[in-house]
Amino acid sequence: MSSKLTKAGVATLIVGAAVSTAVLSAGPANAAQVASSQLGPGAQVCAEQYANYQVRVEGLANKPLHFRVFRNGFAIQSYPGSTAFASELRSSWGNFPGPGFYKVCAVNNTSTNNWASVSIRTDSEI
Repeated sequence: MSSKLTKAGVATLIVGAAVSTAVLSAGPANAAQVASSQLGPGAQVCAEQYANYQVRVEGLANKPLHFRVFRNGFAIQSYPGSTAFASELRSSWGNFPGPGFYKVCAVNNTSTNNWASVSIRTDSEI
């Protein structure tokens, strides 16, 4: 039996190793989402995640802009002219609107560039 590997054998090993690495490095489906970006006028940055019973959203900007929180595509909170905000909606507090996809966005409604970051955590991440 030969100890040499053919080019096809080496390629198969490399692809197999890459697939194994990808599977091992995948995190939980509900890992906290963070997004940040330099925003030109009219641009936005968003983070989205599914929540079963609670959600926490946060945002930061270096100049005032508009932060918005959505549930299943509908705006449920709005923070215009803010450089920082945080909001928690929890079943245990009675202010959680219900399970669904939650999204937090920072929208630059000004005529100058602005940096912004948003994050969202849900359920057991809080």
